Amino acid sequence: MGASYGARFDEAGFCVDWMAENFDPAVVDAYLDDVCKKNRLPAMAVVVVSPDKTLYSYTGGVSSHARSGSVTCDTPFILGSLSKSMVSVCVMKLLEEGRIELDAPVSLYGDFSAYFKDKRTDGDAAHVTIRSLLNHSSGIDTYQRIGSLYPTDHAGSYTYANANYALLSYLIESVTGMPYPVYLRKNLFEPLGMSKSALSREESETNGLVEGYRNFFGIPVKSRTRYPSDDRHGIWLDYPAGYVSATANDVGKYLQFYLNNGNDLVSSGAIELMLNSTVDMGGDNGDFYGFGIRKSVKEFGKTVYFHTGSVENFNSRMFIIPDEEIGICILVNMNDYFVFTKLFTDISKPLLGVQRNLDPDLYMKRHLFIDLICMFMLFVIIIDFIISIKCRYLKRFSGPFIVFDFILSGIFALIPVIIGVPYFVTLNYVTDLQIFVILCSALLFLCGIIKFVQRLVCPDVCLE
Repeated sequence: MGASYGARFDEAGFCVDWMAENFDPAVVDAYLDDVCKKNRLPAMAVVVVSPDKTLYSYTGGVSSHARSGSVTCDTPFILGSLSKSMVSVCVMKLLEEGRIELDAPVSLYGDFSAYFKDKRTDGDAAHVTIRSLLNHSSGIDTYQRIGSLYPTDHAGSYTYANANYALLSYLIESVTGMPYPVYLRKNLFEPLGMSKSALSREESETNGLVEGYRNFFGIPVKSRTRYPSDDRHGIWLDYPAGYVSATANDVGKYLQFYLNNGNDLVSSGAIELMLNSTVDMGGDNGDFYGFGIRKSVKEFGKTVYFHTGSVENFNSRMFIIPDEEIGICILVNMNDYFVFTKLFTDISKPLLGVQRNLDPDLYMKRHLFIDLICMFMLFVIIIDFIISIKCRYLKRFSGPFIVFDFILSGIFALIPVIIGVPYFVTLNYVTDLQIFVILCSALLFLCGIIKFVQRLVCPDVCLE
């Protein structure tokens, strides 16, 4: 085995051929050190693997734990939605054992009615197939919760929904009679030697789970992960769909599982199904969704299989490039909703052999822009508040101006509804901005109340 492609370098001299004889890991180390510093990443772990060995590993970050070296490639991070592909592997195993059929309704393998809005055994669950759950074409919407699920009229087309993979984990439990974490450990973690991978808070913390961070207006703030409740009803992101913890080295072993066509745990045909039995995700990126893994044919200039992962205080990426026999994982213990999507894409491209177009100051520019907007809005609202308590100024304003405060207050309160994201998501993923809009809404409402009351109690002064 060896590289069948030539060493490539970008304009900054960044070598991206991991198996080239002249590959210099120090260049990649320096690049990732710079990324961590400029983007205030508390800790980052990166592993690059070929089918039979680790080609490169890195840990760094700006937190005291990362700087002291106590964060290593054997330190667990929460993987977020990288967990979904592990659910798919378990489903493939059941498929090859002849215990399920992909195009059968999930209701054939147990009573799933309690998870759906229509509680009848012949209701909504009867119209959802296992395949449609695997590739997010079930019609279940993104923000539906367990216990009130229903297929919408876009069934058959791609709509990402965590609930799909929660249902698949319940399917595994129903078919095997085992709790999903037990089945996952016995059938994936242990055979692959993923010794520090887990699916519970207790075991993850025992394994040394790194501390997570939320981002507050550009500043990382330590934050303990909110694991889902054991009561699954009402859950949006269930733990099988997003809360596996694993080390970078463990994820490296998991990527080798794909590079080695299933490692005899499942057949190469099952791996082919996972990667290439896809639905079009729409858009112009040329992306398709398989069974827990995305397929990109345009964005990186070659075929790359990958997935992103995030919970409120962790972020991750994994990439599989079969033609180059390479797997890459990137784990970070912070989430930053408004910056990380583009940031991680730009960070990843040089590691994937794609010309880098990373703005080195992207993090600071975006947060400065967001913070300045927030400061300006808060300044205007504070001025309005000061005016509202100075009765002598109110003679300049008519009743509609007072009503305007109430209208603007309502708009701020409804921002999540306006952008189509539920409050429980914004509070978890953009806590800083959600708190800010709540504060602005409350101040504007208070301004309206004060002006209204002053108009009632001192009309001669205020309205002369």
